[in-house]
This record gives sequence, C-alpha cells and structure tokens, in this order.
Amino acid sequence: MIKYDHRFFVGGFFVGKGTITLEVNLLDITISALSDNPKAVTKLERIYERERSSFDIFAKEKRLDISQSFNRIKAVILQKTETDILSAIGDLYTVVKNNVKKGLRFQQVATIMKPTDITKQFAIYKFFELLLGKWKEFDDYEKKIIALIYHDINKTKLRDFDVPFSIVMEKDVSKRSMVSAFCGSSQLYGYIYGLLLHSGMSMEDMEKTKLIARDYEDISYEMAELMEANKRYGTEKDNGQLVFDITESDSDHFQTFTLMAIGIIVKVFIKRYQQQQKELAAVKPKETIIVKEDLESKKKLKDKQDALNKLQMDYDKQQRRLTAVTEELKTVREYVDIIEKIQEMEEQQKENDPNAKPTIPYGKGIILFGGHPNYQKKMIEKYNWIKVVSPEDIRVDWNIVKNASLILINWKHLPHRQFYSLISVIREYKKEYQYVW
Repeated sequence: MIKYDHRFFVGGFFVGKGTITLEVNLLDITISALSDNPKAVTKLERIYERERSSFDIFAKEKRLDISQSFNRIKAVILQKTETDILSAIGDLYTVVKNNVKKGLRFQQVATIMKPTDITKQFAIYKFFELLLGKWKEFDDYEKKIIALIYHDINKTKLRDFDVPFSIVMEKDVSKRSMVSAFCGSSQLYGYIYGLLLHSGMSMEDMEKTKLIARDYEDISYEMAELMEANKRYGTEKDNGQLVFDITESDSDHFQTFTLMAIGIIVKVFIKRYQQQQKELAAVKPKETIIVKEDLESKKKLKDKQDALNKLQMDYDKQQRRLTAVTEELKTVREYVDIIEKIQEMEEQQKENDPNAKPTIPYGKGIILFGGHPNYQKKMIEKYNWIKVVSPEDIRVDWNIVKNASLILINWKHLPHRQFYSLISVIREYKKEYQYVW
C-alpha cells in the first residue's frame, strides 16, 4: 500500500555546524498534478463515491476535509492498492507508464519546461515507479528537482533559519561538493538559488532584471576589493568557517574565491531588483478604461448624420435660390418703379407741350443707352458727338460709364439686366444722367 511507503517523503539536510532535516512531500505534489487532469479527477472521484462510507471513516481518522476534491483523491490513493490505481488511471498516462517499464530515468524523458511544471511531471513519474514496482533511488538530476521543490514550498520559512552559512571544504570534491548543503543539489544552481531565496528573489525575477552601467561599475569595484583582500589577509581555515587566500595554488581556495565572485554578481542583481521593485511600487498604476464599440448604434448614428447632412445641403440650396429670387424680385420692382416715374414724367411733358423733346447738350463723353435701333440711328445723325450702346450688347464695358460726362437713358427697348447694371454704376460713381424719348 502506498500509504506505508516512505519513499514519497524525501529527506534532505544542510551540511555545516549541525544538521537540519528537511522533508519534501511528493505525494501532495502528485495529487496536485493529478488534479490538473480532469479525466483522472473524474475516475478517482468515482472510486470515492462507490466506497464512500469506508473513505469517510479514513478521512475522519486522518482529519481530511472531504469537501475538497484534493483530499478525496488523497484518501483514494492512500487506501487503494497499486493495482487498483493503475487500473483506474494507467490508460491516462500511457507514455509515462511505458517509459517507466523500459527502465528510463526521468532525466532521459523530461522536456524543458517551467520549474512548477517539471516538478509535477517529476512527481507523476516517481509515482508510477512506485505503482509499477520500478522504483529507482534519486540520482543527481532528481536531487536538483527535490531541492527546487523544497525551496519553492519553504521559501518564507527558510528566511527564519538563524544558521550561519558555511561550506565544508573537501579535498575530494567528487565525494562532496561545496554546494552540497542545498538539499542534495551538487550544482552551482543550488548555490545561486539559495542566495536569491534569502533575498526574496526568484530565478525568474533574476532573468527579468536588467543591469545598468552603474551596476557593472559596482561589480568591478567589488571584484577588485575581493582580490585585494585575499592578497593581504589570506588565512587558514578556522573552526570550520570559510576562509580563503587565492595567492596559494590550493584548488579549494580557488573554488571558494569563485563562489564569492559569483555571490558578488548575484548581490548586484538582488540590489538592482529591489530598487526596481521600489520604483514600481511608487508608480501609481494608470486606470484602463475599456470601451466596447457599439457597431449597431454607430451605424444608426451615421445614417442619421448622413440624412441630416443631406437635409442641410437641400436647405442651403433652397436658401441660395430664395436669395437669388429675392434679389431678382427687388431689381424688377426697382425697374418697374423707375419706368413708371419716367412714363409719368414723359406724359406730363407731353401734356404741357406735345412736340417737346428733351434737350441734348453738346460735349464729349455723352453716352446713350436704350431706344430702338432706328431711334439710336437718328440720334447719332442729329447729335454726332454722342456715343450709343446697343440694347443687344450683353457684354458692356462699364468703364465707359465711369468716364462719361452725361448718360442718356431711353427706357424703351432697354433690356432689364442692362438697365439695372447701368443704374448700379451710375449710383456707385454718382454720374449725371438724363431720360430721353
């Protein structure tokens, strides 16, 4: 039965002054990984429902909250045999099962993924090693994952440990690495991970942190200080504490110096990361307002606007027409008024003297407008100093009116447009004029 198997509760330890035992519960990680698979959850929950009474007793004894799916699955795994569990979910993990049967190590089948993903895959793999009776003790690669799991789960508690960090120096580094203190990890990864962990910074945070020019200056300065200190104050190891002197050729001292140099670089990354976090905390986030575009209302609004624009254009067109007609009516009324006055004046003079004719003065610059062509011909014969403008002339050079000394106007056979333009020029330039017949 899996519940009696100690291999899913892995022990680790710090090496230094004294030993601190650490535990990693792979079973909980396995259940968490199984919970990510909906089909696995369904099958294990069905087993729980079929034997609910016995599982409830077990859950009560272990003080498991059975309202949570996680604890119901845990009860099933701890109570059922390896064969029962394989029968329930084995077909969901065919690839894992086949790799375990072939005797492959997890490192041979693992793919590059996020730390949280690889730890779950690792737990599932070791779980099937137990189920299939193919269990293998942890190799170096798997110990790194164990270290990763421990630090990820206990990062807040680890800061509370008040234990001086020290590294046991061994001549035969193949037997015990300087970084073996990190839960079995034998790589510098464990050393760097631990340094970051105590500062509250993760590997992912370090990856995102970008150094600036001043940081590289700090690294150069710290490195120079480290080298100078080793030249002047090299001492022997004392009471198991880490001391060094790189002026000697001892390989232990060189490796120690390497660790210290790496520590300086990590420290600068931590400093830069913490500064960036302070700057981000000081910046007030901008409020983002998301407005969903209402296409239907927008189309209706556009249609209404187009209709209004058309109405406005029609209105403006009619207004222009009205203005033109009004102006035309005004000129016609004015023309009629003038003609009526001329007729009255002509009729009055005829009553006084039927044979009376207007007197035409002699002089240059006298111009005649209007009158039948025969009338204009007789006027030129009688008064050869005057000039005439034909009623048929639609393009009159009005400059002749501006320079005229007297304008003669015969309202008969005088086109309306020519008459109105003539009156406008006379009024504008205050020219002298006289009606004739």
